[in-house]
Amino acid sequence: FYGDVAAFIVPKYELVDPIELIPYAGLGIVSGAVAILFVKVLYFFEDIFDARKIPDFYKTAFGGLLVGGIGVFFPQIFGVGYMAIDQALLGKMGIWLLFALIFIKILASSLTLGSGSSGGVFAPSLFIGAMTGGFFGTIIHKLLPSVTAGPGAYSLVAMSAVVGASTHAPITAIMIIFEMTNDYKIILPLMIATTISSFMTSKLQKGSIYTLKLMNRGVNIHQGREINILKSMKVDAHYRNSIELIGADAPLKDIIERFINTESTYLY
Repeated sequence: FYGDVAAFIVPKYELVDPIELIPYAGLGIVSGAVAILFVKVLYFFEDIFDARKIPDFYKTAFGGLLVGGIGVFFPQIFGVGYMAIDQALLGKMGIWLLFALIFIKILASSLTLGSGSSGGVFAPSLFIGAMTGGFFGTIIHKLLPSVTAGPGAYSLVAMSAVVGASTHAPITAIMIIFEMTNDYKIILPLMIATTISSFMTSKLQKGSIYTLKLMNRGVNIHQGREINILKSMKVDAHYRNSIELIGADAPLKDIIERFINTESTYLY
């Protein structure tokens, strides 16, 4: 409806030097720690508000009052925060504001959801990741200016890393950020940082930001029948070692006939 355009304004990205993949790995660790903090703080405030024996509308009103008070001083936290994310991606935000917004957004989102207001965790995770990467990237670029990209590139990578870590869905996060930015050159740092952050959080925290509440209620989504079946299946019992090949210059008639006369659904 809005047109085939990227969701964010992303500067041209280049991997300046292969050694830059090391800082991106470090960013994965930092992003994993931030994601764990987000989940912990969110459920901390949910538990606090749930424990209060007062009508829900009072809880929501109080939560809104607190978030509104925070927003007076930091209006960047309001809404989905895409304008602030664009500023971080373009490297137009100060280092200390980037640092502060990591924790302020975590607090504001946790108060909003914990007090019963409607909202999600995907956009806040993007916001928190952008600020984390911007802060980290600013420091790294000042220390190693000749072999690192600007802080905007790190903001982009950390968006995926924080989303992947908080949701325990690294492939989803990588593909979403890739599609929202329409930049294939960022894919390797995205994969490295997101894989590290997701692996870290999956080892340190049993549930994701989506499933932890179910686990606290005794619902374990990993004990389903289909998942148990998949765990017992081995790749070597199901992979195919023979494939159907066809020449790159084959006419359409030959391709159709091959599909008709073979059981394969792909021709390589």
